[in-house]
Amino acid sequence: MNKRSEKQSKNRQNDFGYPTPPRGQVPAFNSIQEEVEFWDTHDTIDFADDLSAATYTPAKKAAPISVRLDYSDRARLNAEAEKMGIGPSTLARIWIKERLAG
Repeated sequence: MNKRSEKQSKNRQNDFGYPTPPRGQVPAFNSIQEEVEFWDTHDTIDFADDLSAATYTPAKKAAPISVRLDYSDRARLNAEAEKMGIGPSTLARIWIKERLAG
C-alpha cells in the first residue's frame, strides 16, 4: 500500500466511526480489517438481537464546476492534497467551503 492509500484508508476508518463500541455480544472493533475478520468467521443471525437496521441517507447532489489553474498552482494543490491523503478536487472543495463560510 502506498503512502497516499494508507492515509486514505485512515481517513475512511475515521469516517466509519472506528473504534466502535461493543454491542451486546458483538465486540468492539478498532478497524475495518478487525471487523471484517470477525464477520468472516461469525454469522449475523447469531447476533440478531444485538444488531439494528442501518439507516440510509442519500447524499445531496453536487453541481460540478470547472476551474482553470495554471500548472504550478495545480502542482501545489496536488502536493497539498497528497500530504493530507485526499484528492485535489476534495481539497479544493474543502478550501472553497471554508472561504464561503467566512
